[in-house]
Amino acid sequence: MHIKRWAKIGPIQHGLVHRWKESEGGTIDSFPFLGNRHCHMLEVTVWIEQNHNQRDIEYLFADGEIRAAITFALGGTHYYTGRDQQNWSCEKIAEEIYRRIIDYTRLTDLKNRDITIEVLEDGRNGAVVEFLT
Repeated sequence: MHIKRWAKIGPIQHGLVHRWKESEGGTIDSFPFLGNRHCHMLEVTVWIEQNHNQRDIEYLFADGEIRAAITFALGGTHYYTGRDQQNWSCEKIAEEIYRRIIDYTRLTDLKNRDITIEVLEDGRNGAVVEFLT
C-alpha cells in the first residue's frame, strides 16, 4: 500500500483587483463587466507533500511563510496598485505563488516534494494546479 501525506495550509485570503482585456480572454461579449477593473477575495490553499507522519512541515511556520509568498507574488499588501497581475488567471496566480514559495521562503527541501495550490475567486470558482517532482 502506498500512502501520500499532505500538509494543508490555508485557506489564506488575499484581495486582488484585475480585469480581462478583450484580446486576452474573449469574455467581453458574454461578460462585459470583466473588462472593467473589479475586485475578488482570493482564497488560496496549499498542500505540501510530507515525508512521514510526524509533521515534517510545521503548519504554523508554513502558514506564515506562505502568507508572505502570496503577498509578494501579488505585488505587496496594497492590492489596488499591485504590479502586473491585473489580467492574471487563477492558474497564473498559483504558478507565481509556487515560484515564490520555492525560491524565497525558509521552507526547506520543497523542490523535492509535490505541491498543490488551489486559488479560488470569492471562495467559489478557480483553479487547482499540481507541481509534481
